[in-house]
Amino acid sequence: MASLTYHIDEEQYVAALRLHAQLRPRWTHWLRYLMAILGVLIFVTSLRLKTYWLAVGGAIYVLVATSSFQMYVRPMAQRAYRRYPAMHQAQTLELSDGELTMRSSQGESRVPWNFLIQWAENAEFMLLYLQPNLYYIVPKVADPDQAVLGELRSQLQAHVGPARK
Repeated sequence: MASLTYHIDEEQYVAALRLHAQLRPRWTHWLRYLMAILGVLIFVTSLRLKTYWLAVGGAIYVLVATSSFQMYVRPMAQRAYRRYPAMHQAQTLELSDGELTMRSSQGESRVPWNFLIQWAENAEFMLLYLQPNLYYIVPKVADPDQAVLGELRSQLQAHVGPARK
């Protein structure tokens, strides 16, 4: 049975949340860009028409569309991490034949492979999804030689399918 123990710090939690946000459908990313362009058009048009109050609204619209992660999502994620002490605890991932076991000082969760609906990874993390917005975060720095994560990746590909991109 392969086992891996790790901690997730605040910056890792925020970075994993960014990976999760990047996995949204592509049209949502394009919608954000279209909102920013609309804000620029409102800003420029209102300056030409000398309606300065509307120009301020257009500028705010552009800022919200382009920096919502930095202005809203990041502070809320940091607050959530600080507020919930269970996130600060060591976590252990164990691989067995028929399931994945996640353990912390608060309890244990045995997850059959067919309960995982998808998974994703980048250079820093693997995210194992139980529901569309409920996932386990596994930092890759916890296993630098990829012994456990390589086996986890093989099991995920065999039981869940290819990684989500």
